[in-house]
Amino acid sequence: MAREALVLGELHRRLASPDPSLPDPCQPVKAQRGSTVRSRIQQPIPAHPPRNPNAATLFNSCPSHAHHFPPPPEPSPPSHPAAAAQQQQQQQLKMVKFLKPGKAVILLQGRFAGRKAVIVRVFEEGTRDRPYGHCLVAGLAKYPKKVIRKDSAKKTAKKSRVKCFIKLVNFTHLMPTRYTLDIDFKDVASGGPDALSTRDKKVAACKAAKARLEERFKTGKNRWFFTKLRF
Repeated sequence: MAREALVLGELHRRLASPDPSLPDPCQPVKAQRGSTVRSRIQQPIPAHPPRNPNAATLFNSCPSHAHHFPPPPEPSPPSHPAAAAQQQQQQQLKMVKFLKPGKAVILLQGRFAGRKAVIVRVFEEGTRDRPYGHCLVAGLAKYPKKVIRKDSAKKTAKKSRVKCFIKLVNFTHLMPTRYTLDIDFKDVASGGPDALSTRDKKVAACKAAKARLEERFKTGKNRWFFTKLRF
């Protein structure tokens, strides 16, 4: 190995500074007696192609790999401000607001998790106290019981009672459904976001929502809303 390294070093030195008095380095090298070096240089050593200084990588400068690594595309010129604003407006118009008053939802967090509710009001931009998207919902804290034919009128009225709750809930704590309830809750919590700021207002709103839900249950419509979820 040492002899082979010496021979290769001599070849590189002769190629770097050719001397007419020295033998041609491209000719076969005669190995000395007892050495394991063999003449492996049969053809002239081709010179390496000069590297393109403007190329980003070696593959870009090599013509054999040019089709594998195409040059990066030129950046497109900036669009007109009016066109960009129009495109942004179109993207905003495509967004559909599916959380609307009357939409049936299921609560996912809190004391009433798993209960059915209906959206009364929606606050997309949030308020000062709640700087996030939320909505006012009215739901069933206690579902009505099953009424059978042999029950008396008094027992039927007792089984048809419901217990209602009304509260502000974050959008992330709701699971919307494909169903809607056509019950008018506009006058239940009229006014701004502070409609439920006091306990008296909240109790009055719960009583009004309870009366609307019991009335709908007695009519026999929307039975799916008054059945308890089993999970």
